[in-house]
Amino acid sequence: MSSQCISCGSCGMPLIKASDFSGGDVTHKLCAWCGDSEDHLKVTMEEVVEDCAQGFIEKQGLDGEAARKMALKYVTSLPAWKGNENEL
Repeated sequence: MSSQCISCGSCGMPLIKASDFSGGDVTHKLCAWCGDSEDHLKVTMEEVVEDCAQGFIEKQGLDGEAARKMALKYVTSLPAWKGNENEL
C-alpha cells in the first residue's frame, strides 16, 4: 500500500476513490471538479484560486485579502498552474 496521497494537479484535493478523479478514471491527474472526462481542465485558474480562498476564509477564519494571497501562492505551486503567478 502506498503511503503517498494522490491529489488533483489543479486544486490539490485528495483523490481517494474513483469518483474523485476526472471521468472516474484513477489514471487521471485531475479531480472531477477540475477535469472533464478526458482529463482536460474545465476550470480557470481564477475559479480554483477563488474556491481555495473561500475555503481558507471558512475553515481558517482568514480575511479575504489574506485568503486570496495564500490561495494564489498555493494554487500556483500545483502542476496545472505552476509558473502562472502573474496571470491574475
